[in-house]
Amino acid sequence: MMVIQTITVRKKGQITLPVEVRRDLGIDEGDRIAVIKRGNEYTFTAASKVVDHTAGALSYQGSGDAPTTIEEMDRAVEQGILESWERFVRETEEKYDK
Repeated sequence: MMVIQTITVRKKGQITLPVEVRRDLGIDEGDRIAVIKRGNEYTFTAASKVVDHTAGALSYQGSGDAPTTIEEMDRAVEQGILESWERFVRETEEKYDK
């Protein structure tokens, strides 16, 4: 089920998240929020969930040699985190679309 809520943007770009949204995301006062852009859409979630679901992202390297340059390591980290995050988003969407 999709639920749409509107939020007013105030001076300096500030917004207030409704209590239901904060509760659903597990966000408390002082928590950080991760903003993820995919195409033209943005997803908001508790920053701790990004860390929780991307931890160990590099444990799966597949076949091939390990990265040897800083650039290759950066790409490997980025790809591992992206894959872990996309898996988390898919699982979350499946959970709430039922």
